[in-house]
Parts: sequence; structure tokens; C-alpha cells
Amino acid sequence: MKNIKKIILLVIQMLFSACSYAQTEIEKVMEKYPEVFKEINNNKEKYPVEIIFTRIIRDSLNQPSLENHTYSTHSNLYFNPASIVKLPICALSLEKLNEMKKPTIHAHTRIGAGKGFECQTEVDAKEIKLEYPPTIARYIEKLLLVSDNDGYTRLYEFLGQKYIKKKLEEKKYQHTKIIRRFNNCDTLQNRYTNPIFFYNDAGELLYEQEMAFNNTPFYPEKTNWKMPEKPTYMNIFNRDYENEMSLDDIHTILIAIMLPESLEFEKRFKLKNKDYQLLWRNLGSFPDERKLTIKEEEKDFFPAYKKYLFYGRNKDAQIKKNIRIFNVVGWWGGVVTDCAYIVDFENKIEFFVSAQIGINHNEISEGEGYQKYSFPFMQKLGEGLYEYEKSRLNEKKYLPNLDKLIKLW
Repeated sequence: MKNIKKIILLVIQMLFSACSYAQTEIEKVMEKYPEVFKEINNNKEKYPVEIIFTRIIRDSLNQPSLENHTYSTHSNLYFNPASIVKLPICALSLEKLNEMKKPTIHAHTRIGAGKGFECQTEVDAKEIKLEYPPTIARYIEKLLLVSDNDGYTRLYEFLGQKYIKKKLEEKKYQHTKIIRRFNNCDTLQNRYTNPIFFYNDAGELLYEQEMAFNNTPFYPEKTNWKMPEKPTYMNIFNRDYENEMSLDDIHTILIAIMLPESLEFEKRFKLKNKDYQLLWRNLGSFPDERKLTIKEEEKDFFPAYKKYLFYGRNKDAQIKKNIRIFNVVGWWGGVVTDCAYIVDFENKIEFFVSAQIGINHNEISEGEGYQKYSFPFMQKLGEGLYEYEKSRLNEKKYLPNLDKLIKLW
């Protein structure tokens, strides 16, 4: 009996050892491009990295199931989420419209803002002659195509801090808090959100939403995220007053928008088909495909402007017409984040990948760090995972039917 137990224990140890040394799919891709990944992986303190890769397995009815793979070179390090918080704000804005149950108010209805407290600014939406009147749909377009900050602030004000908190908690996104506009408002001012007005195209008031105030704590529990010990680009913030979002949360939120049927119901957003199509179209388009009205200094919105996980930051990238990248990005304080659903309509390839890389030191300038490390890392990771999935196509019993996305363009 003792010998049998020893043998069983030995087998378990051998299996555990084999699993411990087995390469993940992500590591296999990294090994192919040592010129990009070797230095980053050999300097984990300087370049903390987190990656989530999700393979999609379809059945005979085209129903998806998910297979997740993760890679991390740090433990619970705080990354400022920057613009990735814009995706849940877009989805929650459409969900709130549905909850209002007012037939005359929808994503294309004019939306204005008043001023009821310090740091608030007004938006006049009732002027009949406006060529591009502000609407929730137009704000979503600007957020998702070029990561516009003003559009984010306006949707944050429509939702209100308390509503955002309540909805994220209901959906069990427990490592996300969204508590500030993207401007210089302080903590108290961000708790107050503007009165909101909806108008028809004749400039007549349809509905008024009173100014809101969040009197609840920002977050029910402290997460176990930690800040770097040494002064770096990544800890220039007081995270008590900053937005927070884990990579796992934004990865799951993108899945909830692109493949809601693959997740449990509580993780999904309460959206209609037209809402999903609005989000899909703007997540997957390039700036030159949509009619943008950006009220800020002229910017060079080149085709691959925010498609880091396949094109990096290459202004001259040749766009592959058969590939669509449905994604949201963040770029601030030494951290670059991209969360993407990459689809090849021609070869029937699809997968999710989310990645964050930080410049966790002060030996090079922030800008040089982005160009030398962050964006090449993103580009090769996306390209490498795409080639990996392409090489394994013959292993898939059923290829995806992607018609619902193809017909958007």
C-alpha cells in the first residue's frame, strides 16, 4: 500500500513538473521574435507585462466557447487604465438609454449639458443649424475611433458616478472603478455631474435629467494592487483619486460586447441589436471610414491610429482589408494597453488578446520607451498570435460564421 502511494505521489510530481515547464501559447509566440521580446522578458522589473489571450472554439451551431491563456511578469502591479475605461462608458450609456424607456430619446437624439456645480461646462445642443449636433452615438464614434477625451467626459456626465459604480458592481466587474472626468476637476467636483438635456431636431426640450451627486464610497473594498516602490513613470498618480481597471475586466467587457453569448448573463450589458452594431462598427472601423467631428487641435488620424496590437504605432502601415481589429486602447503615464478582438474574414480566424506593458524605470525618456519597447511589443504580439492561430486552423472542427460583422462595412 505504501509503495502504491509513493508511485501515485511520484506520478503527480512528474505531471506537475511537466506542466510547470510547458510553454504557453503566448511564450511560443514570444520565442519566435527574440529581437522584440527577449530584453523585455529579461528585465521584468523595468518592463512589467501582462497578457490575456483567448482562443475561440465554435460548435456546429456557431456557438462560441472560450479557452484562456495568460502571461504576467509582475504580481498585482497597478497600471493606470487611461482610455480603456471608455469602452464600459460607451456600453453603459446605451444601456441607460434602454432603461429610460422613452421612445423619442435614443442614441441619435441631441444631448446637451448644463452647469450646476464647479468645474462643469455647458454643451448647447438645441441650436437648429448645428451641422454635427452632439448625440450619444457621435460621442461613441469619437471615443472608439480616436479615443476622444471630451466625448468620454460627456458620457461620464450623462451616466453619473453613482450609476457607473452601481452597474459595474451588478455585473461583477470588481476590479474597476470609474470616478473622474478627463479634465482637471478635483475629487469632489467629479462626484457632481451636470444636468443633462435631450432635444429634438427642432430644438425643443424632450427630457431633463437633474444634476447628480454620488454620496457613496468610491469602492467597497481596496484591491490588492500595489504601486512600484521606486519613483517611476507608473506611480505619478495617487490611485485613491484615479480610475482603476484590471486587464481581466476590460478583456471580459470586450468579450461581453463582441460575443455576449459566450458569457454568463450577469456579465453582459442590456443592449439591443442596434446598440451592438453601433459599438461593433466603431470598434472595428478606421478613422478615415467614419465622419468625425473632433473639437480640438488638428491631429493626424492615420488609418492605424489606435490599432497597436497589429500595426503598432506605424503611420505608414499597409492596412490588410481582410482583417478587422475591434479594440480599445490606453496610453498614459508610461503604460500602453490594448484590448482587441482580431478577425480575419477571409481565413476565418478570430481571437481576443489584451496586453499591458509599462516603462517602470527612469533610465530612458517616456517617449523613447514607447517607440523602442511598447509599440513594437504590441505589434509583434498581435501579429504573432495571428500567425499562430492561422497555423492551427486545420485543428478546428468548425470555422466561425462572421457574417454579422462582415455586413457592417
